[in-house]
Amino acid sequence: MSMGGSDNLKTLLGELLERAQRSYGSLDGLFKNTQRYFERAIERIEEHYDVELHGFSEKIAVLLQQGCEQAENRLEKLIAALLQAGVVIKQRGRVIRVQPRDEEWFVSAHYGGTWIFSLPLHRINTNAIFPDVLKLPSDKLLEVQAGWRAGDEGAEGCRPVITTTQPWQILAWLVTRYGLSRVEIRGIFLNKKEPHLDWRVHAKEWRQLWPGRRGKAAAQNIAWRSLGLLTWLLSDGKVGTSVRLCIGKREVIVDRELVREIVGRAYEIGLGRFLDIIDSRKWTKLKMFARTFSVAANIKGFNFLLYATTKSVFAKTSPENAQKLLSCLEMLTSEIPVRVYRIDKYWEITISGQGLLKLAELYSEWREALRELIHAARIEPQTPMHKKLLELAENLPSPAKSLKEGSALFSGARGLGAMAPP
Repeated sequence: MSMGGSDNLKTLLGELLERAQRSYGSLDGLFKNTQRYFERAIERIEEHYDVELHGFSEKIAVLLQQGCEQAENRLEKLIAALLQAGVVIKQRGRVIRVQPRDEEWFVSAHYGGTWIFSLPLHRINTNAIFPDVLKLPSDKLLEVQAGWRAGDEGAEGCRPVITTTQPWQILAWLVTRYGLSRVEIRGIFLNKKEPHLDWRVHAKEWRQLWPGRRGKAAAQNIAWRSLGLLTWLLSDGKVGTSVRLCIGKREVIVDRELVREIVGRAYEIGLGRFLDIIDSRKWTKLKMFARTFSVAANIKGFNFLLYATTKSVFAKTSPENAQKLLSCLEMLTSEIPVRVYRIDKYWEITISGQGLLKLAELYSEWREALRELIHAARIEPQTPMHKKLLELAENLPSPAKSLKEGSALFSGARGLGAMAPP
């Protein structure tokens, strides 16, 4: 999207100002929470593997402090410049640069359905050593490295590099690219909801075995047939009601049995336990997907499977049957909002947690299915909200009672959902 006329420019600057102000307000929390994550994760690694990571932890702490100071300074200058119309705007291809006057740095903006703004930080880097805690056999190490390269890993010269906004991914990558690395905070993404740090890690003691496009394709071939599929999924996979990988312009669905096998093999070599220790969110999602328990429930001939993975209802069906199912739901009640997605050759119909609760209130079969799922999957309450949800499943209120309270409980809890096969 180009700058076009003055209206487009005004919209861009207004959006940037709003996000810069929101990011400035949450900046301290962003850096403190990130430091707290690293401290806890590194402490658990030290305890479990009996290694010393104090030097690594200290360097990350200094890096975050320096990054916070520079980010605060730059956001103050950016906000002041936007309020006073004191910015210079230039366009370079699809990227628009918004530069405060008298400053050498600029915010990069490009449009991809919504505006993406990146505030750069400079010279916020450090060299740090991460030890080899897993002691993986050379063949297994090669496989998991190929998985990273199949996904987000790139190359800087002849060395492997990775960019990410997820702190856990830094540790997950370093455990397979151990030794001396340069860790850098390149900037901050000024997102609509909350800002994210833009990290770049350069493995200085490793050579990139799969350079260029052909190298990436070769790494994908290795990863698809090996344990490298796990790190590929951690890097570039999409995990929801299905597990998907983007290979070029194609989206490939990974079979549940294969995910289950990869999860088991990760535990066999110790990588699974490491991912538990560092609290990898995507790893947790993969495990939930792999160990899915399901029970059946029916709506007017459409057989749904309730499963212990997510909080929504998913119906997978053919394009021909999709409209019939939507019409059926509309006839039942207007209190079941739905969304429809098309993935490959089938359609996915999503019903919110509130809708799922309504179905459970309407049909005893759904209440019984919820109870069966809870017992089969051995779902344990982890929060007060989970406890209330499980109580609700055991003794659901009658439809005459308020739906609002129950639906809020269900929508806020993780671990329950459903889907219908074609």
